[in-house]
Amino acid sequence: MATTKLDFILDTLQDISSVSFGSFMVVHLTAPISAFISAGEPTASSIQLLGRVWYQDSKTREILIVWGSLGVHIIVGIVKRITRVGRLRQLRGDLERSAKESEQVTEGTLSPSERRTLSKRSLYLRLREYMPRTWHALTAYITLPLLADHILSHRLRPATPVSYLFVSYHLQMKPILSSLKYSLLVSFATFHTLVGFNQLWSKYRPGHSKKRRSIQASERSWTTGLGWLGVVSAVGLGVRSVSREPVPSWLARRYAAILG
Repeated sequence: MATTKLDFILDTLQDISSVSFGSFMVVHLTAPISAFISAGEPTASSIQLLGRVWYQDSKTREILIVWGSLGVHIIVGIVKRITRVGRLRQLRGDLERSAKESEQVTEGTLSPSERRTLSKRSLYLRLREYMPRTWHALTAYITLPLLADHILSHRLRPATPVSYLFVSYHLQMKPILSSLKYSLLVSFATFHTLVGFNQLWSKYRPGHSKKRRSIQASERSWTTGLGWLGVVSAVGLGVRSVSREPVPSWLARRYAAILG
């Protein structure tokens, strides 16, 4: 009963934080998508400024929508994995004890080399339990360091908010590295988000049961694939348009100081 209640609390917190941070992500990606549709960097910077009214109008709002929801989502994900591993270990322990009691496997029936092999396999299984088993989980792990680097360079280092000319400068100074970072971050974060939204939709859409569809089904969903292709393509073309915008020399000096 306690486990069921804990699962319910963790699932609810994860759902709420997903919607909150997802709303920020949608607004945040609207800017580069707008650059693809019309006028490049000026449009992207204007949309970015409008978006900040939603998630950056006050410190409280930014803490709740961005930092708070992101922190909760990460912490809940870690707690869920730890509790899941704990249950798997308990189940395996019960099975091993049952096997020994029925004398299916005993120390006396194994040679020293077989015991060493069994011990190594047991260690491998324990380590494997912590590894992500779905693309949804794997993309979350890959996204975290990319997101940390993005937050550091684009949000924490600048003393004041920067426009999309900062992205232009970034891409012009280090085109290969910057393009790779943006591409990987958008690709993995978008996939993780779309799978999560597919999960939420399957659970909360009207007229259907509250049972969530499997992660694998959400990963294979045509809406996830089509949505990922559309978002990544539009953002990529928008960022490409932004990269062509000339950066004034006085701004270039400021951006160079920010990036060190």
